[in-house]
Amino acid sequence: MSARPNVSFWTAAAVIIVGNWGTAAPSVVYPEYAREWGLTPIGTTTVFSTYGVVLALVLIFFGGISDVIGRRAAMVTGLAFLAGGALLLAVAPSIGWLYAARVAQGIGIGLSLGAASASLVDFNTTGHAGRPSSVNTLSNSIGLLIATVAGGAIVQYLPAPTHSTFWVLLVLTAVVLIAALFMPRHDAFDSDANVPAKRSWRPRPIGVPRGSRRIFLASAFIGFTGLGIGGILLSLGAQIAKDLINTTNVFAQGLVLGISSLVLGVVAIAFSRVTPKTASVIGGIAGAVALLLFIPASTIHSMPIFVASQILGGAAIGFGLLGGVGFIHRYAPAHHRAMLISAFYLVCYLAQGSVSAFGGIVATSVGLANAILIFAPTVAVIAVAAAIIAATTRLPGAVVPAASSIEATTAAQ
Repeated sequence: MSARPNVSFWTAAAVIIVGNWGTAAPSVVYPEYAREWGLTPIGTTTVFSTYGVVLALVLIFFGGISDVIGRRAAMVTGLAFLAGGALLLAVAPSIGWLYAARVAQGIGIGLSLGAASASLVDFNTTGHAGRPSSVNTLSNSIGLLIATVAGGAIVQYLPAPTHSTFWVLLVLTAVVLIAALFMPRHDAFDSDANVPAKRSWRPRPIGVPRGSRRIFLASAFIGFTGLGIGGILLSLGAQIAKDLINTTNVFAQGLVLGISSLVLGVVAIAFSRVTPKTASVIGGIAGAVALLLFIPASTIHSMPIFVASQILGGAAIGFGLLGGVGFIHRYAPAHHRAMLISAFYLVCYLAQGSVSAFGGIVATSVGLANAILIFAPTVAVIAVAAAIIAATTRLPGAVVPAASSIEATTAAQ
């Protein structure tokens, strides 16, 4: 027995939530690792970015896998790896285990995220074309908010601060995995037509079909900006917040870090009907201003300026996801949708991983404030360029998935 389309829609959203929660969960624990294991900024950022490197490799060779083996199979397999990563983090006795856990999380996200995002379109039974990208962005927000705020509370107030949050994550990931098992199988799409087809699968690099390249370029640039900002917030934000509010209370640090995630969610709800082009332009501008505000926030240690940068950073990520994913959701053909979404996330997570890794190297060498002086203006220029590219992109006609594609996959069960 399979779940109804509406239930499957929200199950796919839950996959995105636990995926983002899992990958961001270590962020509030990094200061504890630094205290217990002597973890340096470069150690923090390399642990953080390990999953991004693995994720990139998975997306390159397995990014379009759900277009062939089906959405459910890809999500279930990805969730199993995410659960394995949570288990490794929950029992980790040393930094080596963190790297192993991040490898598992990279594989899990790589397999499940594109499939879940595509499923939001496949199982959208409403007439609201912006609903899938809005829920996608909201799900990202909820996952990050749980990781920072709820995760901070767990680390601060429950025993075993470097382990407890991951046991909670493991249990809820297992619950979502069980729910995903009841989703419709969702047949693969034929590569040359928007119809279900049976195809064998083999590892092959993801690509961007010629007819979708203009849309993908706009999508990728704004995604690069949004997740690049996210890389700075998640990898180095905890230390910045700790220095600014002068407290070792992890819950308080999580509340500060959660500001951007909260704003991301507000953007997803309040601006769900904004066109991808408009969202991308707003996201690029907000990102540039947020990054420039990082500079005085870190140099003069101003909490109001840091909060303002968090608010604008959250808006930049939110509008970036609404715009970037929205371009693909609205304009990409169904039989290439998961592959294009995976390619989009490949660019995004490469941005997140590279910014956080190089930021950590520079911060270790010359200090956190000097690292921000180098990276903030650079990424701000990219953000402005992304806004210009989005504003000048010529768009094709929107592609709306036929209801019959949903009904066919459900009826097949």
